[in-house]
Amino acid sequence: MMKLSLRMPVLLLVFLFTSGFVVATEIAFDPQEIPPLNERALLAHQQGDYRQAARLYQQLLPMVAQHFGEQSRERALILSSLADTQLSLRQYLQAEEYYQAALVILQAIADGRGQAIVLNGLAASLYLRRQYGKAEPLFKQALELLEQLPAPDVQNRLLVLDNLASLYKTIRRNNLAEEYQSRANLLRQVTQGPGQPADSQSR
Repeated sequence: MMKLSLRMPVLLLVFLFTSGFVVATEIAFDPQEIPPLNERALLAHQQGDYRQAARLYQQLLPMVAQHFGEQSRERALILSSLADTQLSLRQYLQAEEYYQAALVILQAIADGRGQAIVLNGLAASLYLRRQYGKAEPLFKQALELLEQLPAPDVQNRLLVLDNLASLYKTIRRNNLAEEYQSRANLLRQVTQGPGQPADSQSR
């Protein structure tokens, strides 16, 4: 089975419109705690401490839901980052559950880029569980959404193209594998220019 290109969780960039403490039935917290807690979670993931990252994202979820709303983009980003962390822990079913929850929100708010990123993660989890037939259409849907964006998102397009190439290599559909790998290589050449080193295709 070929290795996939996986993304890192994203830094949650938020603007806090209130000050002081928010008091709810179950938790009381200062909204200003959200950005540094998210930064700690991201750093833990980058350092390979996935369990700590997962704990921090779990801590963030009720805070973000309470401050921004259950159906907010900010909550979807935390769900997606938590899913990425569970994927790194090889907790595939949990990762897929979080990806699905994030996807519902992002579809409701018509965030095409966010949907593509989550679909790529969901497809990667299915791929790693050898559910290739389920992963394939999700990778393709992610690529289609990215190609429809008004502003190009080269980094995520490369991730999905590389993942499609890996998928087709794994299931021995070599013509399609070569097609998507060629598209990825061409995109790298166009965006990096001549003489620039190519990015690694997986990590």
